[in-house]
Amino acid sequence: MTKTTIAIVLTFLSFIVNAQEQRLEHAVFKECLNTESPTKCTSEKIRDDISALISPEITADIRWKMGKIFFSVGLAFLSDQNGNVIPETIKIACDNKGLESAVKEYILHLSPFSPKGENEEDRRSAHLERYTFIYNSESKTYEAASEEILKEKGIKPNYVSLGNEPVLPKCACDDAEKAKKCTVEKLYEHISKRIKTNSIDKNFSGQIYLVASFAIEKDGSITVNDILCNLNDCEALINQYKRAFTGLPNFIPGNYEGVKVRATYNLPVTINIK
Repeated sequence: MTKTTIAIVLTFLSFIVNAQEQRLEHAVFKECLNTESPTKCTSEKIRDDISALISPEITADIRWKMGKIFFSVGLAFLSDQNGNVIPETIKIACDNKGLESAVKEYILHLSPFSPKGENEEDRRSAHLERYTFIYNSESKTYEAASEEILKEKGIKPNYVSLGNEPVLPKCACDDAEKAKKCTVEKLYEHISKRIKTNSIDKNFSGQIYLVASFAIEKDGSITVNDILCNLNDCEALINQYKRAFTGLPNFIPGNYEGVKVRATYNLPVTINIK
């Protein structure tokens, strides 16, 4: 008998607004304008600048007083139509108060960004970033970790939500956590009904892992970017998973301080075949 169990975890990664073609849809550092991905360049520069703020004193406090092998920093703020940071919109999520203060000062003194194009209805931009730093026992410093390294080490950061995440219309309510839980449940119900195992070899026994990377756009529509599978022959399952997204209604898009943003997610699915 074949038993199929589907487990879904909706993991918040970040709110990202990408520059597409020649149309600048998000404020970026001026020195990143001519790079292949101005948004990615800007995010990486902020990450590197925050890394430089982790002094030996802050390192000692986090590693030995707080006992943390890794820690995360979340930051959010708006820049205006001229690319200037709007001070009252700054939010920092960090367990270490010294680093929190240093990051806030850093943001306050950023040079103006290159703002969105003039054809954008709202030229303000929402900047939301989340970084995780892992302690290196050899260098005795904390180093920024990529998503690949976090996965390799089995680290799952508990990122704090710094904005209003997208939710399905039927789940919308004043309680953000309740709305998010409802959205996850509806996604689980929708996806699990649409992934069938009849394409799998009858002699197969074990676990199949699928991970969909998708985005909820600023208009609430869904874009599936990629689907990975741990099996070599997985095309049928991947196609089923991709088609499952097409039946979903548009989301109520995410926003930060009233500025709509593009949200990216990973949606892992585990199928147990016995």
